[in-house]
Amino acid sequence: MKNHLLTATLLFYTLLLYSSSALANALAQNHTPEVDNIRAKYQHIQTHLKDYRTASQDIWGESTEGGKATAHYDHSNVLQRIEVIWFGESGKRIVYYYFDHEQLVFALDQQIHYNRPIYWNQSLADEVGDTELFDPTKSTVIENRYYFKHEQPILWLDNTGQTVDLNIEKNTEQAQAVIAHAKKMYQQFLTP
Repeated sequence: MKNHLLTATLLFYTLLLYSSSALANALAQNHTPEVDNIRAKYQHIQTHLKDYRTASQDIWGESTEGGKATAHYDHSNVLQRIEVIWFGESGKRIVYYYFDHEQLVFALDQQIHYNRPIYWNQSLADEVGDTELFDPTKSTVIENRYYFKHEQPILWLDNTGQTVDLNIEKNTEQAQAVIAHAKKMYQQFLTP
């Protein structure tokens, strides 16, 4: 299973490298001072991530196969980022929460859907007459980017880079759920 997870992780990062030009164009079009500041904070954290101290916890009860959360603390022991991975047999979900002055400023939500369950091998496929095996290169990635100011949503870009209307109640509720989960995870890692 570890080999499948490693392969799936490598695929995921490969897919990120080849993200659509539509998303790149949408990111370029959404320049406001607030969003630019958030992107600068994101870039700063990403650049220094390898130097940060980490702490991890297993997560149970939020997905079928469990999960793992990893907090990243800077040299001053300030929590900068939390990475949460939920595992499932047909995919996984990764959410990265970025903080500035103890407040959520950005969340990157990636849902990876496998073409077949991770354990789907030749033997299982033969039993049911299937010709396709688990292949991480056939996984699809759906990505949402949330930007926050004072822990209120100010911008949400969907998988195609389009702005999601935050005036629609269900969208606001979804953004609020991101904030609530980030706060929950932040509290769990408050004492390193």
